[in-house]
Amino acid sequence: MGGDIALATSNNGNQWNYRGVILSESITLSFPSIYEINDRHYLLVDSNESNNVRLFKAEKFPYNWTCIDTLLEGNKWTDPSIFYYNSNYFLFTTLKSTGNLHLFLFLKYIG
Repeated sequence: MGGDIALATSNNGNQWNYRGVILSESITLSFPSIYEINDRHYLLVDSNESNNVRLFKAEKFPYNWTCIDTLLEGNKWTDPSIFYYNSNYFLFTTLKSTGNLHLFLFLKYIG
């Protein structure tokens, strides 16, 4: 079973125009979050079936996403979110087996 993330746009929030699939993977994808950092666009998705958290970068926003890094490996992480504070990037995510929230500090530069 695979997963897709698609794009739809609207000028009024009532009528939507389907633009197509922007990311297709061989695993289930959910909880997509897009971040703009230094005029570049990044996508973080919940893909706990793969036991990792991967970061994608848009080659041509909002299409053509490429995985640029695996941020975490080895566990089923859910609902990942990036937060920028005081010149640092943090990753909040939940460990599926316990439901505990974890906080990680990025040592790699994003952007």
